[in-house]
Amino acid sequence: GSLLRLLDNLLRLLGSLLRLLYNLLRLLGSLLRLLDNLLRLLDNLLRLLGSFLRFLYNLLRLLSSLLRLLGSFLRFLYNLLRLLSSLLSSLLRLLGNLLWLLGNWLRRLRIL
Repeated sequence: GSLLRLLDNLLRLLGSLLRLLYNLLRLLGSLLRLLDNLLRLLDNLLRLLGSFLRFLYNLLRLLSSLLRLLGSFLRFLYNLLRLLSSLLSSLLRLLGNLLWLLGNWLRRLRIL
């Protein structure tokens, strides 16, 4: 009787140890799935960060192009104003010379 009880207890112990091993393996599987999901999350976050940095880079390039365009436009306006200023100055000098000639012509008519 006592040998059978000992054998029964040993078999129960072996069954409990096998259940424990099974549960530990299931826990390990769950931990590996969790690690896999965490790595996928990290991968997706890094891809998102990469996309955001590419967006920022393109936005800065666009801003740089717009500032260069604005600079070119302001240079164009400056040169246009210089041209108009020179034109106006020349027209005023021409008008002054014409008035001077008219004055001389009127003085000569009075003398004659």
